[in-house]
Amino acid sequence: MSDASSNHQQLSAWFRAGREVAQALTLLSDAGFKLYMLLCLEADLQTGRGVIATAAITKVLEKDAVSIEASFSELHVKRVCKRRGDWFEIDNRFWPYERDFMGGTAESAFVAQVRDAYLSRACVTPSFKETDEIAAVYMCQHGTTLDALCRAILLGCARWYDAGLNGGKMPALIMGLAYFGAFLGEASQSQPSEHWTDFQRNVEELEQRWLAVKSIPERSPSDTQQMPRLIR
Repeated sequence: MSDASSNHQQLSAWFRAGREVAQALTLLSDAGFKLYMLLCLEADLQTGRGVIATAAITKVLEKDAVSIEASFSELHVKRVCKRRGDWFEIDNRFWPYERDFMGGTAESAFVAQVRDAYLSRACVTPSFKETDEIAAVYMCQHGTTLDALCRAILLGCARWYDAGLNGGKMPALIMGLAYFGAFLGEASQSQPSEHWTDFQRNVEELEQRWLAVKSIPERSPSDTQQMPRLIR
């Protein structure tokens, strides 16, 4: 085992309880402090972030879901922890480690390429938010390949354009990277590289058609001719 690997395992096995923890101890209720400590133990040491697993938390703390939600509210109100959907992040004042949100060169490169693939499409909101970076890092750390995620973005956008061009009403823009998680299974299936090259051309053609339709004043359904479907 390399020195780097050994050091990482030793670091992951304990949590440094310093002035940040002492500050939380005087600020929080017993229930709130217990939740804070559990989240600290579960958080990634490089980012102070983690996934909220309510069932596991209720089991460890022996509290019901309502009590856990009340403790989360206390952490939020007292600015100890931020909550974004199924993710949490310990505030800087209560996190005793220096943060590295990208987790190293490999993950930084992964996030940068996913950002480019995401923002290259016209059907997404024109920003790659912090929550998108978190999602990208999480997928990278859990074995999602760059090719699979980029192909999932193509699949999701293709279905979105197809629905918009043939459904009579344009759907709302895609709001974040998490939307494409549903397409990872299909994107990970073995296909010749030529398949995905052709598929990307189809997506780009759909995108150009959508952009053209978007620039035309809205017409009534009786005046709208259905567009040919490229994606089945």
